[in-house]
Amino acid sequence: MSTPHVIANVGAEEGEGPLAASAEPRVATVAGLLTWLLDGPRPAWLPETEGLAWAWLNTEAAAAEAAQAGRRLGGALPGVVHTVHDKAFAARVAREERMVPACLREYLAVFDPDDLGPGAERRVVERVEAWPEWLEGRFTLKPRFGTSARGRVGGRVPGVDLDALRGGLPRLRERGGALLEPWLRRREDLSVQFYVGDEGVTLLGGLTQRTTPAGGVLGHTGTLDARGRVASASTHEEAQREAALALVLAARDAGYRGPAGVDAFVFEGPEGEPLLRPATELNARFTLGTIAVVAAKRMLGEARDHLGLRPGKLVPFALVLDAPDPPPDVIAHELPGEGLRPALWLAEHADAFAPAFVSEAP
Repeated sequence: MSTPHVIANVGAEEGEGPLAASAEPRVATVAGLLTWLLDGPRPAWLPETEGLAWAWLNTEAAAAEAAQAGRRLGGALPGVVHTVHDKAFAARVAREERMVPACLREYLAVFDPDDLGPGAERRVVERVEAWPEWLEGRFTLKPRFGTSARGRVGGRVPGVDLDALRGGLPRLRERGGALLEPWLRRREDLSVQFYVGDEGVTLLGGLTQRTTPAGGVLGHTGTLDARGRVASASTHEEAQREAALALVLAARDAGYRGPAGVDAFVFEGPEGEPLLRPATELNARFTLGTIAVVAAKRMLGEARDHLGLRPGKLVPFALVLDAPDPPPDVIAHELPGEGLRPALWLAEHADAFAPAFVSEAP
């Protein structure tokens, strides 16, 4: 069997230009991890790779590269990917399925590129001025096609810099439009990973995303059981899985096939209570979460041998995109990386992972 042709076009949401071809350490590291996933033992959920090329994101340029190599892209056609990868698709499904918490439902808006022309900055401010007091006038405009929180424009009303807001609109137009959302006090960032095939949808696992205050991804944490199942330790895990599956099934109905990650977060509601905002976006591609699930499953033997993993026990793990030297109570497996030091950590207790995510502090 031939090995798959890997098109590691990380960042292709922003076009086939500088970011997708970047040597920037995070981009290069994730690209290397994708190659590691696909060149290693084939996960049971991944179709046979004979004659296939696999891309981080299926785009027209990736399809052309695959054809040049005499391959065809695994997964969905680029046009289908473009449709369901659009954050407006997830927003529509979430509204139709009544996934959006009632306290937020009236304060989310989708902007098409034509909506972001002259005067759009004032229309955004007028919307935010009508929000309730508990939202504190804090807002963000997210590009409908973007990655790792790049390209966002936001601020606080009153006092927002209108010139800066106006200056960010052309970039948002180029990226397919924007979503207007309150900037909330987040407590947890979650994701669920799937593979969508012709025969059905496979749940790969649930994770907690570890991010910077601005939303940049530092890695993922989760738990591994004796059968290799992966879950977050969140009390919202089941609710997020249910919502995420609804979004993925909608994508499947639209023709999508391939890996998919669904993001969610827990925020402080009007009374300070923790509320889940599930299925905020669908990543219709491989993700760092996909890699985290595969890396954890490949460490199952070490978890059994060194941490006594057995039925009824859970072992915490962390995929760290840029790992420091591990503490003595961590079993660390280095992963391939260029510029950064990705690693998969296992430990008896998740507290051992704290040194890996110190940059989370405000």
